[in-house]
Order: sequence, then structure tokens, then C-alpha cells
Amino acid sequence: MQFLHFKARSLELVHAAGSRNLINEQGFRNALYIIDIGQNDIADSFDKNLSYAQVTKTIPSVVAEINNAVKLRSELVDATIVYVDIYAIKYDLIANSSKYGFSSPLMACCGSGGPPYNYNIRVTCGQPGYQVCDEGSRFVSWDGIHYTERANSIVASRVLSTAYSTPRTTFDFFCRN
Repeated sequence: MQFLHFKARSLELVHAAGSRNLINEQGFRNALYIIDIGQNDIADSFDKNLSYAQVTKTIPSVVAEINNAVKLRSELVDATIVYVDIYAIKYDLIANSSKYGFSSPLMACCGSGGPPYNYNIRVTCGQPGYQVCDEGSRFVSWDGIHYTERANSIVASRVLSTAYSTPRTTFDFFCRN
């Protein structure tokens, strides 16, 4: 819904003001779209008061909504859809954290509570009582939810490698005229 609102508003501004800095209808049709759904996006979908059984019961409807948002190749005949296994990339980053030069792979750089996670939902990064580590580049997680710049850099390089992509399509494929 946010994207549809953004698109409608952008097109409205292009037509009303003739702004050349905004994408027109053809630009939206020819754009490269990347959809990244993380655990925090899914976790926020669940009511905090639900039991484990209730959350488990809701998962199929969440998956159905994702499926509706990312239509099958048969409906998008002019689209090239590439699946990138971000889970495998992030799992490798955490499981082999020392290989990448990270220490305490499950601990947040910015948070509260100290080891092993330095994460307290009541005292998140930026709230009174939080603390920031001295060297963020040694941490995978910035705030217990988002990755650090260095971790994101490693994830991006793995995505660009196409080693985790199906089909293995390089990004320059999408830059044709």
C-alpha cells in the first residue's frame, strides 16, 4: 500500500508540476524492484500478546500475503524475477562470524543489557539508557534488528556475486536500453 501511494503521488506531481526529477509512468514500468522482507517486518505483523500457537496459526496468511505481493512469473510475463537466498547469506555471516572479523555475532552494538545480546526491547538504541559500542565494524548487528554498515556491505557483495541467486542473473542484465 505504501508503494501504491508513493507511485500515485509521484505521478500526480509529475503531471501537476511537470517535475523532471520524478519518475513517470514508463519509469515505473521499467524500474528494477527489489523486495526484501526481514524478520522484523514479519514480527511486527503479529500482535505482541499472541501465544506461540496463535502466531504459528497466522503464518500461512502472512505467506499468502507475500505471495499476493510477489505474483507468479505467469502473471508478469515481461518481468525477470530473481530469487536471492538472503537467509543463507545472513546465516553464513553469523555462523562464520570470526571468518569475517566479527566478534559476538548475536550482540547488538547499540542497545542495553550487555552480553550476550545487548538488546532490551524497553531500552532500544536511541532511548534513555542505551549505550553504543566503541567499534561498530566488529559487530554484525547495529541495534538488535538492523545490520551494521560493514555487515550490510558483506551481504551486498554476496547478493551481487549471484552465487545465491536463482537464476544466476547479474545486475548488468537489468541495465539494457
